Amino acid sequence: MAKIEIVESLFEALEKQFRQEASHVFDLMESVAENHKKGKPLGTVGGILIKELRYKCFRIFFILEGHKIKFLDTEELKDLLLT
Repeated sequence: MAKIEIVESLFEALEKQFRQEASHVFDLMESVAENHKKGKPLGTVGGILIKELRYKCFRIFFILEGHKIKFLDTEELKDLLLT
């Protein structure tokens, strides 16, 4: 089973955006640990696989690196890709 890490800025943004549905979104995010094939692959950068999950019309980005799954907001993903 993979270790899931959710960046705090994303956690707070999801809590603010979804309010009552936030627990459903977090359950969706945690289900990736059990099924690594979940999510649409967007690309690979330096051995890191970038994927997205969709919830209604929202996109949640995450990276797979070995047995680590890290959920990022768009700003942190841009910083990762541009450095």
